[in-house]
Amino acid sequence: MHLRRVRVEGFRSLAALEVELETHTALFGENDAGVGLLLDALTRALRAGDEASPPAFSSEDLPRGELRVELELAPSREGEWREELHAPLREELLGERPGDEVVLVELRVRASGKKSVEQLESYVSASGRRSAAPALRAWRRAALPVLDLSRGLLADDPFARERGARKSGSRSERGALRAGFARWIDARATLDDTRWEEIYPDIERLWSEVQRHLVPLTTTSGWLASDFDLDVPRVGKRPREVPLESSRGARLALLLLAGALAQRTEQPLHPEASPLLVLGEVEAQLHPTTRFALLGFLLHLRAQVVFSTHSSQVLVHLPLSALRRVVRVGEEARAFAVQPRAIPRDALRKIRYHLVTRHPEALLARAWLLVEGETEAWLLPEIARAEGYYLPIEGVAIIEYAQCGLAPLLRLAEGLRIEWHVLSDGDAAGESYAALARKHARGVERELRVTELPERDIETSFWRHGFASVIQRLAGALERRARESEPAFAHRAIKKALDRNAKPQVALKLIEALGGARAPQAPPPLARCIASTIELARTRPLTQEAPAPGTRRRRTPR
Repeated sequence: MHLRRVRVEGFRSLAALEVELETHTALFGENDAGVGLLLDALTRALRAGDEASPPAFSSEDLPRGELRVELELAPSREGEWREELHAPLREELLGERPGDEVVLVELRVRASGKKSVEQLESYVSASGRRSAAPALRAWRRAALPVLDLSRGLLADDPFARERGARKSGSRSERGALRAGFARWIDARATLDDTRWEEIYPDIERLWSEVQRHLVPLTTTSGWLASDFDLDVPRVGKRPREVPLESSRGARLALLLLAGALAQRTEQPLHPEASPLLVLGEVEAQLHPTTRFALLGFLLHLRAQVVFSTHSSQVLVHLPLSALRRVVRVGEEARAFAVQPRAIPRDALRKIRYHLVTRHPEALLARAWLLVEGETEAWLLPEIARAEGYYLPIEGVAIIEYAQCGLAPLLRLAEGLRIEWHVLSDGDAAGESYAALARKHARGVERELRVTELPERDIETSFWRHGFASVIQRLAGALERRARESEPAFAHRAIKKALDRNAKPQVALKLIEALGGARAPQAPPPLARCIASTIELARTRPLTQEAPAPGTRRRRTPR
């Protein structure tokens, strides 16, 4: 069984947010997007109805007087509802001959006083049959246990004190692991070979006893996704155990994950259960080596994993199908995703190379300024400064598209609802890029989405708008021929300047001239291009537009 969709309405400052989930789902967005609120509401909802824990929600969580959480559960394999664990589901809702239908869990929490709340939980089948039998709540907690690490691996268990009087036998059996985890967190111990050999058997027992259906302690050399597409075969060495001589980063990642789970699992899970691991800020306080080792373990969990991140380095190493970008406007929020097959596989590899090696921050940007080559990428940030903008603060990332291809980047941006603006040269290739961008733009947006230079390239644009002397100095001794037109002379001077100097050197000299006390204004087409991109980043919430091509909304039983 897996959680296919979650919807939260009326939780604190979050009016509504719905997210479709995969086996591994990474949620990301700006600080006030609502990602943390979604994870908090999800873990509380899954804990609701457990008499041994404190109430999941309080009146402070219900500013509108009512909170609603919807959980859409679907079988992970054919015939799963016929297994022994799911007998209460068959008896109370589906009947003795269930199909592989989706089950909707509706949790409503209403304020019944200034400080008290009333929780109502009901279950709906695809055929519309509804039940609120207590046996279904017990089934849901057993079949879909939540492993709540939403506050991060290093955070204290918020309910440890309430459970302190009910220590289970498994706690003492994992004593060395718990103690080692606590000592490391408190910086009272190092993870040397002696300490690791003491803790490692407990880690193995944890997996075999409590989490045996989550992670076999094996992996391949390709821990991280080799491509955005999950279907791409991964080539690596044969599976191997995580050995005692493993790297320090892998040791720490395994200790953190196992120790945090040991702190939060008091009772063994049912062998047929489908745990949901919720992890907040997967990169928090972790060195990159430990972070990537942890990410490798998470991607090899057999359990369903939902985590949040603000790390661009984490996002670019994940399958594209796992990404959910959350955008918020006022109290409303929406999650956006891209279907992996919407982009050809060879284009995915080019995009991945571009993002991993050159622009990992792009997935966290509000808007992309798509340019043909490196010269534009060097010059435009300085032009933006001259115009009074600082692109990182505005959330604008500049990405070169000539080698990667423009169409895949536009599809990726549209799927994740990242705004975009295309700058193209005025030559034949630039005209084709501009035509493609206008095709992707919607109606009146075309002027806001595309800047096509009147000149053949950006150097010619600078030449025509007051920077000819800079380029002539770089070209060296150069005289205008008799009857030579201005465009021909400009083209010859620019070519000689680029022959004598590397492109970065030419760009640097133009930047220096741009910052001079008596420098001319930046070329108007480039200034307008930057202004349009800033406007998109600041004022164009796409949450109210139609779904992007390639996305689909699953039918929900009511």
